[in-house]
Order: sequence, then C-alpha cells, then structure tokens
Amino acid sequence: MKIRKSILDVAEKLEVSLNRTQAQIGYHRFTENETVKPVRIQRSRQHKMVSPNGLPIVCVTRGTRWGNYSGTVEEFEAEKLMQQRQEPKWFEEFYLKPLRGKNLACWCPLGDDVKCHANFWLRIANKVKE
Repeated sequence: MKIRKSILDVAEKLEVSLNRTQAQIGYHRFTENETVKPVRIQRSRQHKMVSPNGLPIVCVTRGTRWGNYSGTVEEFEAEKLMQQRQEPKWFEEFYLKPLRGKNLACWCPLGDDVKCHANFWLRIANKVKE
C-alpha cells in the first residue's frame, strides 16, 4: 500500500513538472473546437525551433525551394505570383501543398512591420478557397 501511494505521489509530481515545463515553452493544448493557425517562426542558431501551436515547422530560408533569391520581398512576391498565374497546377503542387497548415521558419526578425517572404508563403498557402 505504501509503495502504491509513493508511486502515485511521484506521478503527480511529474505531471506538475511537465505542465510547468510546457507552460514555459509556450505549449498549448487545443480543444476540438479551436482552429490552429500557422505562424511564422524566427530561426536561431542558439535555440531549438519549438512549434508554439503544435503544427509541424517548415524551413523557408535560402537553400530551399521557398527561399528568397530575388533580393527584395516585393520582387520575390511579383515573381512568384507571375509563376502562379502561368502554371497554377504545378505551382500548387510544388510550392503550396507542402506548406499548407504548417508553421514557417525564416531568419527574419518577428514583427508586423517586418517584410519577409515567409509572410507571403503563409498568406497564399493558407488562403481559404471559395
């Protein structure tokens, strides 16, 4: 009886510790009615990338097919939108389908006023089709 009680005490302490750790890294348990929206994550060489909402993370930096090789974000967006108009099915399969419903990671700093190509990918990959 004492052994069973001590096991239950240890299990309870572990659960409290796990909940505290999950709260520290921004872990959130979503209910069935909540919809999870993909977000942009800033890459870092110092910290491991942790998904704040439980969705998988896709890296969209240079060196990947989604990287910005054009220079400015405006040039990049114009080029990609032109490709989308010219070959919509190929663009959908090659670029958008792998990004749909996933968090995107880039080296750009976070913020609403920051221009980043990952914001472009988030916007068009998760656009609701009417």
